[in-house]
Amino acid sequence: MKDECEDKAFDPESYFFLFPFLFTSTALILSLLVFLTCLIPIEYEKAVRDLEPDDLARPLANLGYKSVILGKIAVKKLAEKEKDMLSQSAKMLNLEAKVARLEKENSILVSLKNELFEANAKLQRNKVLLTNTCSDLVQKVKSLEKKTPGHYRKSYEDHR
Repeated sequence: MKDECEDKAFDPESYFFLFPFLFTSTALILSLLVFLTCLIPIEYEKAVRDLEPDDLARPLANLGYKSVILGKIAVKKLAEKEKDMLSQSAKMLNLEAKVARLEKENSILVSLKNELFEANAKLQRNKVLLTNTCSDLVQKVKSLEKKTPGHYRKSYEDHR
C-alpha cells in the first residue's frame, strides 16, 4: 500500500466514493487512515528534503530519543515476557516430573496389587487344602476311635 501511495499524489476526487459514508464513525476513521497513510509521509518527505543538515539535527535527535525510549520499553516488555515464559516452562518441567513420579508410583502400586492378588489366591488354595486335611484328619480320628478299645478311648478323651 505504501508503494501505491508514493506513486500517486493525493487526489480528493479519487476518494469521492467515500463521501456518503463520511457521516458514520467507521467510514470517517477509514477515510482518515487512507489520507494519513498516503498524504502525510509524502508531504513530510517533501518538506524535509528542503531542510539543511543543521535543521535536521533536532528532529533526528528527537526521533532518536523517542526510538531509544521505545527500544527500552520494548526490551523491558520482552524481558517480562521471557521471564513469564521461563516461569511457565519451569512449571511445565515440574509438572512433567510430577507426572513421571506418579506414573512410577502407580506402576509400583499396580505390581503390589497383582502380588497381593496372587498371595490371596494362594491363601485361598491353602485354606481349601487345610479344610480338606482337617476333615480327613477328623474322619481318621473317628475311624480310629471306633477301632480302639473303650479304656484307651476314655484315657484319650481325658487328655483332650
